[in-house]
Amino acid sequence: MKKLLLTTGLVSGLLMSASAMAEVKVGGSIEMNYGSSETATTGAKDSGPGTLSFETELDISSSKELDNGMTMGLHMEMMDSTVGDIGMRFSSGNTTFYMGTDDMSAADGYAVPVVGDQVNDTLLNGQSFSGSAGTIHGNSAFGLQIADVAGGKLTALYAPTGSNENGNDGNSGQAASSGSGYEVGYNGNGGIDGLTVQLAYAQNQSADSTATAGDATVTQIGAAYNFGSIAVGAQYNDQEGADPRSGSNDDDKEHTGMGVTFAVNDQISLGVEMTKVEFADTDLTSDEEGRSIGVGYNLGGVSVTAQMLEVENSGGTSNKDAEAFLIRIKQSF
Repeated sequence: MKKLLLTTGLVSGLLMSASAMAEVKVGGSIEMNYGSSETATTGAKDSGPGTLSFETELDISSSKELDNGMTMGLHMEMMDSTVGDIGMRFSSGNTTFYMGTDDMSAADGYAVPVVGDQVNDTLLNGQSFSGSAGTIHGNSAFGLQIADVAGGKLTALYAPTGSNENGNDGNSGQAASSGSGYEVGYNGNGGIDGLTVQLAYAQNQSADSTATAGDATVTQIGAAYNFGSIAVGAQYNDQEGADPRSGSNDDDKEHTGMGVTFAVNDQISLGVEMTKVEFADTDLTSDEEGRSIGVGYNLGGVSVTAQMLEVENSGGTSNKDAEAFLIRIKQSF
């Protein structure tokens, strides 16, 4: 009996060893942020308090050639001790089958070149626009990606009802954390060197379709061109319906972003971004406008950026403004 157990254990060990990934890579970054940020309000404002914060990222990726000739790739990203992007890919030629959460996207990109962070609701509290609204960002999905199509990639993803990350022990997650959704899109250069094109359409259903939580769709059209030391770009997002993550019915809105960056030399870069959000709701009479000015310094392995951002008429309300200032030091390994 002991001999049988030993033999079984040995065979299991060999199987585990044979299935080990051929190559494993570990990387990440440590980021320090210092600055001040205001919550958008109406009327005169004082500067927000200065704060110091840190952000960490750990990336683990691996690959292996399978017996059937396909290549399997695995990736996991941990942000501040929380597992975020997770992905499993099976590739053959230019076709990849994907399963994961936020590790592949068709409609969560931004073509506008920036120095620092783009103008969005993560830096300016109270701003209404979010680039992931209407997409399946945050939901687990599966899909196909085809490379080498007109100098880019075609991606199609589907997220079943109730799918979210970090399930455990085979739990299928039947709780309706969200409705089903899908994304389709193209990202590439269209066969033109220096050009970047982002085209996408996404739909995301709420877990419970009601008058206050309906479906959301977003259409994205973006392009950028690099002239050597200068890059210019613009993107248009047309969002309709509710954002299922908000729990309320957001007004239809159109977002336009434009930006230009200039590389002074190999170390110093300058960038300007301008954004505008137009609302379909007749009660909102003012367009929301955002601006960003950034300067970056690359020390080789360590980057330093200083950025000033502001938003006017946040959420379509006149004189509801905010400002933010941020210094960021980031080291990758």
